[in-house]
Amino acid sequence: MHDPSPEQARQALARAAETSSRVRSRASSMRLYCLVNAGGWAASLLAYGFITPVAIRIVAWAAIVTMSLAGVVFWNRRRPAEALPVPPPRGPYWGYTLPMCLIEIAAIIGGDAAGLRGEPAFWIPAAIAVALPLTVLAFRVPRK
Repeated sequence: MHDPSPEQARQALARAAETSSRVRSRASSMRLYCLVNAGGWAASLLAYGFITPVAIRIVAWAAIVTMSLAGVVFWNRRRPAEALPVPPPRGPYWGYTLPMCLIEIAAIIGGDAAGLRGEPAFWIPAAIAVALPLTVLAFRVPRK
């Protein structure tokens, strides 16, 4: 194999620096993805807990969840192509998302069964509990 010319070496170093920068931005991208989804799911639970007409409550819940998921997915797809993402540290993404979904379902079923519609003492802590798993994951993602 031949030694690269100084110009080829400079170009290779520039490409390596650019790739490194994109990979580092992916870590902050995952953090933002988790925080937006945590906020979206918490907001959807608050909407479900405080909106009285059933039809409007369900539409608002579905719209907030859909907007938060679609927003981060579309934003993330606009980013430059990268190598396959490395799984988040300390367990897969679903290890955090599944508890979040189960807490939301339990809060909806429990809040409805107990007749707690519009009770801030129930729905605000429930929304915090829903957001907690993805918020924890967001801060476990390595920083740039």
